[in-house]
Amino acid sequence: YKFNQSKKKKERKSSQNNRARKRKEIQVGTKISSGHFEMKYNTIVKFLEKKHQVKITAVDARGDNFKESFLQELSKKMEEDGYVIAEPLKVFQA
Repeated sequence: YKFNQSKKKKERKSSQNNRARKRKEIQVGTKISSGHFEMKYNTIVKFLEKKHQVKITAVDARGDNFKESFLQELSKKMEEDGYVIAEPLKVFQA
């Protein structure tokens, strides 16, 4: 009885760990204040700590084309804080 109970407990725990995490998406404008940037950055970090995949979309409200440099700045900050970027950054023209 004790063996079956511990076996079921291990199976339940492993199935919880293997469950697929949802992909989160954050949209960030390229011309935002530093306080708003920190808030978005902290949200991204929370999702990463919970083992979610995060898709970051940079939006140019004025069409200034700062998306690529903005995403590179964001990735540099994340790497300085010890986060590894698995996928390369992609910039799509809207």
